Amino acid sequence: MVGKPFYGADDRADVTYSHTDGGALDDSVRHAMTKLAHLHFATNEQAAERIRRLGEEPWRVFTVGLPSLDLVAAGLFAAPANVAAFLGLDQERPVILFCQHSVTTEVDQAAAQIRPALEAMRRLAGQGYQVVVTYPNSDAGGRRMIQEIEALQGVPGIRIVKSLGRHRFLGVLNLIGRCGRGACVGNSSGGIKETPIFGCPAVNIGSRQRGRLRGNNVQDVPYDAQAVESAIRRCTEDNAFRAQCRHCLNPYGAGNAGAQIADVLATIPVNTELLQKKTCR
Repeated sequence: MVGKPFYGADDRADVTYSHTDGGALDDSVRHAMTKLAHLHFATNEQAAERIRRLGEEPWRVFTVGLPSLDLVAAGLFAAPANVAAFLGLDQERPVILFCQHSVTTEVDQAAAQIRPALEAMRRLAGQGYQVVVTYPNSDAGGRRMIQEIEALQGVPGIRIVKSLGRHRFLGVLNLIGRCGRGACVGNSSGGIKETPIFGCPAVNIGSRQRGRLRGNNVQDVPYDAQAVESAIRRCTEDNAFRAQCRHCLNPYGAGNAGAQIADVLATIPVNTELLQKKTCR
C-alpha cells in the first residue's frame, strides 16, 4: 500500500504524513495512514524524519515535495484576467483572500475565533481593499462560522463565495503574489503550503497550523482584529517584506513530486521485503 494524496474539504494535499499540532483531528488519520502505508512520499524532510521516528524503515521514505505544486509548475491555474472577471476585482487594488476553518478540538470557540478576522476584513474593505471570503470546510463548527460570514453579505468591497475550487484558488494566489498586491489570510493549509511558490504573502491566524513547516512569507497572528489588520498592511505596504515573500524558499518543493513518485513506483521491487513491514527502532 502506498500512502496516496488525501484531498480534504479545504483542498489540502497531504502525502502520507503532514504534521500539525494545532488541534486538528486529521492528525490521527495521518498517523493511521502512515502506519498502513508501505511506501511514504513526504512533502518535506521534517515530515520524512517524523515518519522514520514513527518506526518506519528509512528505505521506505522518500522526500518528494507537495504534489499540488506540480499543477503550479505546469501553469494549471486560472489566469489573472479570468480571476479578476469572475470575482469582479480591480487588479490595481490590493486583494485579500480569506479562508478560516474551525479548530476541531475547539468547536465551541469557532464563531468567537473568526469574528476578529472578519472585523478586520470589514475595516479593510472600507479602506479600498478587495476582500474575497470563502466558506470554511465541513469540519465541526463550520456552520457557526458561516453564520458569522453571512453577516458580511452586502458590505461594499467584500465578495463571499462558497468555494473557489483549486484552479481559481491557485489563480488568486498568483494574482496576489506575482501580479499585484495583497495577502492570503486565515488558517487553511493552503496559506502555508501553496503560497510560497507564488511569492504570495500569508497571514496565519491562531493555532490550527501550529507545528507545520512554513516559509518566511508567513506571519503568525492571534485571534485579534488589530493584529490581523496590521499583518495584512505589512503584506501590502512593506516593500522589504513583499520582496522577501517574492524570493522566499519554498519548503514544499519545486513542483516535480509526480515524476519522483512515478520513478519510485516504476523501479522499486514488489517483493516480500516490500510487503512485510517491520518496525525500525
